[in-house]
This record gives sequence, C-alpha cells and structure tokens, in this order.
Amino acid sequence: MGHSTIIRDADGEIRLVEVVLGIDVPATVAVELVRAATHTAAEGETLAVVIAKSVAADLRHIHPDTLRITGFRPGAASGLRVETDFLAEDIELANKLLQAELAHPSRWGDNRDRAGRYLPKSQTSRLLHRLRDGKSGTPPRMYAG
Repeated sequence: MGHSTIIRDADGEIRLVEVVLGIDVPATVAVELVRAATHTAAEGETLAVVIAKSVAADLRHIHPDTLRITGFRPGAASGLRVETDFLAEDIELANKLLQAELAHPSRWGDNRDRAGRYLPKSQTSRLLHRLRDGKSGTPPRMYAG
C-alpha cells in the first residue's frame, strides 16, 4: 500500500524524506504512514521530526489537511516540524478524514468489510464473519439479560 522513510541528516535532525503510496490508496493510509514514521523517531528519543518540502507538497496534494492531522506545524528555519510528544495531532480532523474515506464503499470493494479486512469467499463464512465481527469490522456489542 505504501511506505515512509525517515533519516538523520548531517545536522542531526530527523527528517521525513519520503511517503510513497500505491495507486488509489485512501488518504488515511498516508496519515498512518506519516504517524508510523514520526512515532518510530519518537522511540529513538528525538525531540522533533522535520518534513522535506517536497514530501509536504505531496501530502497536501493527497489531502489538504494531512499535515495538520499529523501535527506538523511551522518551526523556525527548518520548515514544518512535529514535536514527538504528539500533542499537536488533530484527532477531530483525523476522524473526519476516516469517515470521508469510509463513505466510499467502492474504494474498499465488495470483498472487504468497512475495516478493510478481506471477507471469506463462501456465503456461510461471510455470515459467520458478520456475526463475529459486525458489519463495520468491529465486534458487535453483546448484551445479556
């Protein structure tokens, strides 16, 4: 579906230098690839991740709010950066983007549930899948009494 690449440059800054997506991949995947890269950098105890201008332009092209959702803000001469405490991530925009992507059932195809998981081939197995995981791909709530 895609990949992201972070590097440590000669100045010691951590940079997100590449986000590559497959054809017709939802914008939510781009958000998760950026998050995966920045969270990986945070595990390495870096304080901030700077994004390359070309990558920022590509992400804006995928969806105009991608950088705001993932917490990138203007920062000094470095351009856009996200602090690795992730307090700047915009959860409301992320939820809106997810709902917009889920509203396109053709993107997921007939062979996947709303969570993106592939459905079993036989009708009986699909029925069992729906009973176990619900229509949305999340387990239905069980009530007793």
